[in-house]
Amino acid sequence: MKKKIGMFLIIIFSLTVFTYAADRETVLSNSHKYLSNANHRLPANESEIITKQVLDESNKYGIDYRLVLALIRVESSFRTHAVSNSDCVGLMQIRPETGKHIAADMGIRWEGRKSLHKPDKNIELGVFHLSTLLRSFSLHHALDAYNRGAASKRLNAHGKYVRLVTKEYKKALVLLPELDQDEDACPVVESSSP
Repeated sequence: MKKKIGMFLIIIFSLTVFTYAADRETVLSNSHKYLSNANHRLPANESEIITKQVLDESNKYGIDYRLVLALIRVESSFRTHAVSNSDCVGLMQIRPETGKHIAADMGIRWEGRKSLHKPDKNIELGVFHLSTLLRSFSLHHALDAYNRGAASKRLNAHGKYVRLVTKEYKKALVLLPELDQDEDACPVVESSSP
C-alpha cells in the first residue's frame, strides 16, 4: 500500500510544474548549465552568447525564454554549425531562403548563409520568426509551422515535432526559473498539452 501511495505521489509531483522567479544573473547561470548538459562540447563563451541572446530576444518579443531554449535543443542540440538534410542551418535550423525573408521583414542586413552560423544572428532571426508564428497560430500550431513552414496546408498540433518541443519545454519549465517580473518581464507562453 505504501509503495502505491509513494508511486502516486511521485507521479503527481512529476506532473506539477513548479516555477519560481529569479533575477537575470540567476537565469543566465541556470540556462548556461542547461546548455552544458545538452551539449557537453559547447565552449563556455558560446554558451554565454547563446543564453544572453536567447534571453534578450525572447524578452523583446514576449516569448518565454525556456520555450526558445527547448526549441533550440530539439532543432540542433545547441550545435551552432548544425546543417540538416533539408538545408536548415544553425541553432534554430533556419533555411537560408527563409532567413533572407525574415531579415527583410525585420529590416536588418542579410549577409547570406554565413549569417545563420552566427549564434546571435540565428537566434535573432529565429525568435522573430517564432514570434510572428505565435501571433498567427496557437502555440502547438506555431511550433508545427516553425518546423514545416507557415504555408503548410497540413499543420499538425499533435505531431511528433510538436510533442518533442513541448516535452522539452516542460522539462525547461521545471529546471529553469522564470525571469523575475521586476527585471525584464518575459511572460510564459500558456499552452495545453498536445
